[in-house]
Amino acid sequence: GAPFDFINKFNLPILNALWNVTVGQRFDYNDPELVSLIERVTNWFKRVAHPASVLVLVFPALFKRFPKLLEYNETLDISHDVLDMITKTIGEHEETIDHNEPRDFTDKALTEIKNTTDPTSSFFGKKGRENLANTLLDLFLAGSETTSTTLTWALLYMARYPEVQKKVQEEMVHVVGHGQAPSLKDKPNLPYTEAVLMEIQRYANIVPNGVNH
Repeated sequence: GAPFDFINKFNLPILNALWNVTVGQRFDYNDPELVSLIERVTNWFKRVAHPASVLVLVFPALFKRFPKLLEYNETLDISHDVLDMITKTIGEHEETIDHNEPRDFTDKALTEIKNTTDPTSSFFGKKGRENLANTLLDLFLAGSETTSTTLTWALLYMARYPEVQKKVQEEMVHVVGHGQAPSLKDKPNLPYTEAVLMEIQRYANIVPNGVNH
């Protein structure tokens, strides 16, 4: 019966889901180091999404020479911290991997790297490991924030438009049923729910104004 703030409440659960699929690990929600990292990543997105950050793309040489412009050095530091964490995780996987029983996305990629002998392949040797680390970095930074932002706006709009919420609920019950989790095979039969998600992203301008294209 009272107002409450749910900004950034989805970041950690979404990050946990992504991290579990990609490296087979889950974070402790009370881990102060992780909470600090989430806050820094959120600030990273605020810098990247700021209109002035387009200057970094237009004048990269300028920011290499003067890295403290627009706090560009702090943006790089966060990226490097996340990449260091990812590189450490890949090393741990290499020490414990069983190529016949892959545990997660990272194991599958490392197996492909091991079996690749074509020097021009993106999975070959050192280049393959660098590509894996950067792929995990993309998932960590881009996947967590965009998904949690979509869910945050979805919750807001569902509360703001209860009649839409009711129609989504009715469609979900009719197609998926009570007590069942929806799956991708249900998607073609949930046109109203999908339209609502598309409208949420369109109204919230999550991508067009959030990423410099």
